[in-house]
Amino acid sequence: MALKAFHKILRPCYGILVLFFLPITLYAQPGIRPSLSLEYLIPVRESENFGIGTMLNFEWLPEERIWGLRFTTGAAFSITTDEYKEAVGYVPLSLAIRLKMLPRFYLGAETGGAFGFNGYKNHLITGIGAAYRFAEHWAFEFSFRNVGYRYLVPRLTYLF
Repeated sequence: MALKAFHKILRPCYGILVLFFLPITLYAQPGIRPSLSLEYLIPVRESENFGIGTMLNFEWLPEERIWGLRFTTGAAFSITTDEYKEAVGYVPLSLAIRLKMLPRFYLGAETGGAFGFNGYKNHLITGIGAAYRFAEHWAFEFSFRNVGYRYLVPRLTYLF
């Protein structure tokens, strides 16, 4: 039963998965770095469901600057344990500004659109967060995001 629900949620996202295999063009541009993130959505209120997501990011953050930009897309969906609720999902398209506070520590704010599927309505995305790059290719991020539901979002990111 859970596998059928999982497949039903992901079916509209198959086209988006193609985006995960097309970072080559942007990667070739100077200063733009793609990354892939896995995130866990922790609801702020009890009436909301937990969720998971995977995001494709394109980040422009030159070493000589203290600020940069980040474009994000991907897919996120709720994990429901209530048999009467459908698991819902959304596809984010957001832009964030990131400020380099220390050589490996960043603060940021994002805005954009969350385009829903499987019963989820479209919403504005707003969020603030912090990131720490603990290795050359790895970062841990933590943010507060509002996509119609409010979530605390820990995120593990691999930078290509």
